[in-house]
Amino acid sequence: MRITYNSPVVLTYAFASLAVLGLTALAPGLMGLFASSGNLADPGNILYIFAHANLMHFAANMMLFLLLAPLIEEKYGSPWFLLMIAATAIATSVLNAVFFHSGIIGASGIVFMLIILSSITTAGASR
Repeated sequence: MRITYNSPVVLTYAFASLAVLGLTALAPGLMGLFASSGNLADPGNILYIFAHANLMHFAANMMLFLLLAPLIEEKYGSPWFLLMIAATAIATSVLNAVFFHSGIIGASGIVFMLIILSSITTAGASR
């Protein structure tokens, strides 16, 4: 039996998020590194996508992420999918900093991107 790593961006992101969840559970003081604070100069503005508040938050995001993301990564390829994730993370962080000035964590923005992309992708295929 051989296990293949067929969706490298999806699986790497899921494992990295799980590692950050474990790390911040063991050392809660590190959550500030992985949270967007609303300040555009903060490194957490991109790293926030890896952090989750608790196991329920992580499970809810990963359930939809792992369901939709492999389809999108297969359709567009790993480099484009990674660019989509980065663009979504940056855009949501900037919008949050400009309009809301609050902290954000989690993959909800990425999951929303995946929902929209998967509906657009499958709609075009059904014609």
